[in-house]
Amino acid sequence: MNSISLRILSLLGCLLLLASCATVDKRIQANARIFATYSPAEQENIRAGNIALGYTMKMVEIAKGPPNYIHLKQDSNGAITIWRYMRFNQYTRSMPAYDVGTRGTAWVNVTETEEVEILRVEFADEKVISIEEMQP
Repeated sequence: MNSISLRILSLLGCLLLLASCATVDKRIQANARIFATYSPAEQENIRAGNIALGYTMKMVEIAKGPPNYIHLKQDSNGAITIWRYMRFNQYTRSMPAYDVGTRGTAWVNVTETEEVEILRVEFADEKVISIEEMQP
């Protein structure tokens, strides 16, 4: 497969991923009944995609969407649930490869995806106890 085909496939994959992600407004609509029970300040914060200590798992899910990863941890204080949100960076680089046809080195483009954690939210008793945002 040539480098143009790989780039097109990568672009289509990214577009499909973006299209499948619901917006905050769509998540609010899907959870309208529970969203209506939140205070006006909480509603405004969630609409802006923000979260705060004490928020429930549902509030975080509406504001941020579902996490990419969920981890369960036990410590001396009890059970902790950790939600991790990731960003996926794609980049293409050229690298040498042996070409059987010419019996020499040819340069090929390789597309790679790098996974970077951007947000970690910890819950105890289904309430936010810690928020960690990673800076680029």
